Amino acid sequence: MKKLFGYLLLAVITSGLFSYCHEEEPPPPHPLVGTWLLDVAMFKNTPTGYSNWENYALTVEDIIGDGDPNTNEKLEYVYNNDNTYKRTLYLTGPNDVVEGTWAVDGSLLTLSPDGETFDDEFEILGDIEEFEMTLSLPAKEWLLPDAVTDTLTDYSLSDAVRWEQIWTDYGAEVDINLWFIYDRQQ
Repeated sequence: MKKLFGYLLLAVITSGLFSYCHEEEPPPPHPLVGTWLLDVAMFKNTPTGYSNWENYALTVEDIIGDGDPNTNEKLEYVYNNDNTYKRTLYLTGPNDVVEGTWAVDGSLLTLSPDGETFDDEFEILGDIEEFEMTLSLPAKEWLLPDAVTDTLTDYSLSDAVRWEQIWTDYGAEVDINLWFIYDRQQ
């Protein structure tokens, strides 16, 4: 009887150990989880006749800035492990904050802002690295063709009326891709 009790006790202890050892750890967070700051946006896949714009880089100041180089505009995304996100556009005045949910399906990142009826869909280009990621978005941009940009010699904006006329006469809306290159914040 003592022997049977000993085997039974050993079986209970062993099953308890195995069940403790087999508890699954939570999966690691998605590589997107963390805080990301926009470094630069670039024009990519420009059509024939607009190749001078290929790799044209825009900073946050170029995109939304107020023209004052002493301000510190920046665009930050915080992606949480519970698939929520917060986008903060730091401006000179009040910051612009949007919150919502995110999902990744293959290389497609979908951002669904709270209270909106649209989603933003970005293609994740390559792997999300430890310190950098690149997202792509199809866009339409108003650009000058190479035939015009190749002949321009005065790139100063001192004659705003002249520049406005050039853009009006020769500019065209073209399909490109915008690449957004983000740096992970520590």
